Amino acid sequence: MYIPQRHLDNLRSTLKPGKVVVIYGARRTGKTTLLRAFLQHEPQPYLLVSGEDITVQDYLASQSIDKLKAFVGSKRLLVVDEAQKVSQIGLNLKLLTDRHFNRMRPSIAPWKIPQPT
Repeated sequence: MYIPQRHLDNLRSTLKPGKVVVIYGARRTGKTTLLRAFLQHEPQPYLLVSGEDITVQDYLASQSIDKLKAFVGSKRLLVVDEAQKVSQIGLNLKLLTDRHFNRMRPSIAPWKIPQPT
């Protein structure tokens, strides 16, 4: 899938230390593809995880700053695909941002908008 350069540039310019960026949209619209294209040129160490993974859910829903820091380790960027699958993801990203990423690159959390059935 082709990703227009302006989308990558918008993502790069949006990322700021101490901030969380949420990419949301309908299913199969290119959110994960955009992230993978962005990460191909990311110079800082990053952690890309899926919120569908039960182990990732356990860490990222913990509300324990020690557990969250241990999960992220020395990575300077956390990317959570399928973030909507993680309970209390907003609160936990806030904890990480306030206590761990405050001088580091932020997290990116792509969310999918549920489709009407």
